[in-house]
Amino acid sequence: MSYTLYIGHRLRPHPSQLPHLDRQFEVSDLAWQALRARAALDRTDFDLDALLRDAERADATTCVLRDPPNRRGWLRDLARHHGWTHDVGSDVIDGVARAFGQVIGALEPGARLRDLPRAHPDEPLDVGNLARPLFDDAVELLGVEGLVPAAAYVWPVAADRVVRAWRAQSFDRLRDERADLERRLTTGDVDANVELLRHLARHPYEPPRVEEAATTAEGGVRLAWANRATLRRMPSPSGPIYHVSWGFEVLEVPEPRHPGMIGVDPGMLNLVTTAGEHVVSRVPTVLPAALRLDVPVPRAPGVRRTHDERVARLKRDAVLFRTVRPAFEAATSLLLDHEEVAIEDTDYAGFRRRESPYAEWADALGSKVYVRYAADLVRARGGRVELVDPRDTSTTCAACGTPGAMKYWAREGRCVCCGAREHRDVNAARVIRERARGTHAQRSR
Repeated sequence: MSYTLYIGHRLRPHPSQLPHLDRQFEVSDLAWQALRARAALDRTDFDLDALLRDAERADATTCVLRDPPNRRGWLRDLARHHGWTHDVGSDVIDGVARAFGQVIGALEPGARLRDLPRAHPDEPLDVGNLARPLFDDAVELLGVEGLVPAAAYVWPVAADRVVRAWRAQSFDRLRDERADLERRLTTGDVDANVELLRHLARHPYEPPRVEEAATTAEGGVRLAWANRATLRRMPSPSGPIYHVSWGFEVLEVPEPRHPGMIGVDPGMLNLVTTAGEHVVSRVPTVLPAALRLDVPVPRAPGVRRTHDERVARLKRDAVLFRTVRPAFEAATSLLLDHEEVAIEDTDYAGFRRRESPYAEWADALGSKVYVRYAADLVRARGGRVELVDPRDTSTTCAACGTPGAMKYWAREGRCVCCGAREHRDVNAARVIRERARGTHAQRSR
């Protein structure tokens, strides 16, 4: 089985860290534009302004594009020449070169410069092993000063075991290095003075002892650390949102016990509602219905104290996630029991535009991670996953298929056309399944 799945976490950067994060994407765009210019010009110099200017002029005439020879090596040299390697790792530069090769290789013969995208289209950025999930509430990213607050507590159980082992190994190595430098410093080794300072500046935190995973139940799923990560930037009404994702190699996934398709409707009151051919299931959230994540963080009166809302919220959310994780694991096992899965393709950006709390809730409590995780596990074993348009899944009647026919009182609904009665989430899960089956039948023709 050869499949890499990614588990992503939202970053909660401090304002001072935002320019460093944005710089990752600025450099990738500059690197793309440089390769775009080289595709039109037979030049290898590093004068980027002249390259971009002359490439635009060349496009106004007859200009034959060609894939730049030694694309990756030249781009690495250009990055060093312009100091980009102070801001990004070589994996970002190599990722741009790789993406450019794929795009230019897909162009028709005789393509012009204007046929190449002006900006780097290959988000997320590949940051390789230069992003590390050191703590549950903070991660390390090359090019960003300080640890970046992040929801790095959201791990399915199988991934949590792998991450804990990786952290334990990393922190054990740090402790050994630090102990050796401290011993050398206090026994007269002059070089150890500078080396210890460098080590402490690079790793200012005290390497903790990592506890083993609290549970051994992994549902038959085994993963391995892939030693690679990606960085994504997404627009939102309140400013860019950043996600970092960590790669895991899938080693083992249990085989399905039931043939056919199951429809999946993620939610808040019910974490997951599923509908198969004969059976429906609702996995409740187990958290109080009145719980809100957006309450203000009170400040202590009187003397000014350290006050970090980001970390406070992350630690609070971690408590809530640990409470709901068993329910998510149960839902994942339920999905893996089926051969085919149809999942609502949730429009999180739309929820943010409407200022709905669901997008924030799905990030903080792990719904987004678990839905994608389960889908990836099904794909890894060769199963079919259908992402279904979520529009009108609640208001379309699952029994007769009439759009807008379901009318609800609280969570219970009745179809005004056929009289069918159904719970809102169950109806949505059934509609999702039926839409996916229709899509499958259409594709099979």
